[in-house]
Amino acid sequence: MSCFAVGVVADTAGVSAESFIRQRLSPQPKELEIFDGWYVLNGDSAVHISASSPLSDSQKLAVADTFRRYWRLSPSLEFSEDAANADLGLEGSETEISSGGIKIRARDFAALRQALKTLRQFAEAERDGSGQVFALAKIRDFASMKFRGIHLCIFPETTLEDLEKYIRLSEYHKFNYVVIEPWGVFPFDSHPEFAFSDRKIDKKGFKKIIDYCHDVGITPIPQLSVLGHASQSRHLSGKHAVLAAHPELANIYEPIGWSYCMSSEKAEKIIKDLISELHEFFGNPPYFHIGCDEAYDMATCYKCRSQNPVSLFVGHLDKFRKFLLARGARTIIWHDMLLDREDPRWAGKIATGNQKTAEALGAFDKSIVIANWQYGDGKKVGDSIHRNISKWRDSTCSSAHGIPMPEF
Repeated sequence: MSCFAVGVVADTAGVSAESFIRQRLSPQPKELEIFDGWYVLNGDSAVHISASSPLSDSQKLAVADTFRRYWRLSPSLEFSEDAANADLGLEGSETEISSGGIKIRARDFAALRQALKTLRQFAEAERDGSGQVFALAKIRDFASMKFRGIHLCIFPETTLEDLEKYIRLSEYHKFNYVVIEPWGVFPFDSHPEFAFSDRKIDKKGFKKIIDYCHDVGITPIPQLSVLGHASQSRHLSGKHAVLAAHPELANIYEPIGWSYCMSSEKAEKIIKDLISELHEFFGNPPYFHIGCDEAYDMATCYKCRSQNPVSLFVGHLDKFRKFLLARGARTIIWHDMLLDREDPRWAGKIATGNQKTAEALGAFDKSIVIANWQYGDGKKVGDSIHRNISKWRDSTCSSAHGIPMPEF
């Protein structure tokens, strides 16, 4: 992870209030009308909230906590039900800010959370008081995508403060999933040797961040590589988290140690132990990311070389797909090993597989979610990959194993 700062000098001459407000909204709401005037929200205010069905007591408490967390305010919250709100769309809401107060119509609790995040972006601290100032407005919004995710790595040099910062930014910008990938730093109880002994993160501090995700409507998804990156290093020449201290475990890896051996029953058992522990630690989410990217040395040991590489690769994926399905989770993998790097169609794009691994694309179970990662302009670089993978995916599965396909 890295961060940078950009300095901006604002030229405010002739710029409308609406322009300033829109600059703060991310993503932009579907409809926004801004009127002359302001409303000040303070502890004496009343906020009217309706949902299509009754909110639970815990959800009402969470709404009150959101006002305290965002603004240190405890306005009176008036809740009601309106069945017509069900037509507002996915996570849909309508918010009216008038001189008389704030009214929010939300489809459900998830929609209400997003409406409050928009209000957070909309608000300005009162100059001569402790309230929050809102321009008078009407806001209509709904989600364009069910699955709005971001991928974060915890490297040995990453601090929990870094991770928390990016989680909070994800909340602010309305992501609802975050994939978190620890690189040799998670202190496993089942196999403590699978982390750098001097780089382990504080488990209690990490759990607080995971709990925070759940509290604010973000589903944290663990990632554990089950093929390449088995050394927990970023490069082939990097220090190996396991073998540097435990060379006796060399038989669960390919000869150079970068990938797990797909023929090793011992490797399979250990990986399943690690998956179970991470999945439980993250709150048993409905997805689990098993990586499978950049497995340059896959199937290179004497035992793997004697087998059909396509069958071996597909079988390896299926073992963990079935294991995760039994835990109530759907499998996510990276795309790059499914593309032949010699295929001219992928020139300039991330493709690390070969002709054999590319054959696996049509062979493994269609409930597996393929995540396309690219450096640079993701839309420009990844469009052709996404189209080809989507044709295969959409033609074969809309609800494999009863688990709905995410909308990307």
